[in-house]
Amino acid sequence: MTHSRDKPEKKDTSDPMASSDLTPDFAKQYPHKILIVEDNLINAKVLVTILKKMGYSADVSENGEECLEALTCTHYDIIFMDLQMPIMDGYQATAGIINSDTITHPIYISAFTATARQEDRDACNASGMHDFVAKPALPSHIFEVVKRAHNWLEAAN
Repeated sequence: MTHSRDKPEKKDTSDPMASSDLTPDFAKQYPHKILIVEDNLINAKVLVTILKKMGYSADVSENGEECLEALTCTHYDIIFMDLQMPIMDGYQATAGIINSDTITHPIYISAFTATARQEDRDACNASGMHDFVAKPALPSHIFEVVKRAHNWLEAAN
C-alpha cells in the first residue's frame, strides 16, 4: 500500500484583479481626476499603469511642493501621496491641502508608501489622510481605495 503525501499548497501571490476585473469602464462608473505624488519614477509608472487599466489618466507630481502647485491649476478628486519625498514630504503636502484657503473642494488623500507599520498608518490618519496603500500596491488595493474615495466624495459633495 502506498501512501500519498499531500503536497503543500502553493500560495497564490497574484492579484485576483490583475487583469479580468480592471477595465476602462471602471473610470466611467467612478469618474474622478487623480494625482499621484511620488518621487520614484518606477513606483509612479506602476501606479499610472494600474490606473490606466481602470480607465484613468492620472497626473504625476514628484514632491509635495509640485502637488500643491498642481492643485492651483487642476481640480483633483483623489491623491495617492508618497510620504517620504524631497523638498516637501507627504505629511507637509497633506497639511498644505487641508489648511489651504484656496483649495475648497473635497479631496480624498491616500498614503502610497513603502512604510507599512501601524505607526505609519496612525501618523497618516492623524495628518488628515483618508486611506493607506502599501507599496508595492496590488491592483485590487488601488481598486478598493478608488471605490472608498468615490463613496466619500459622494457624501462630501
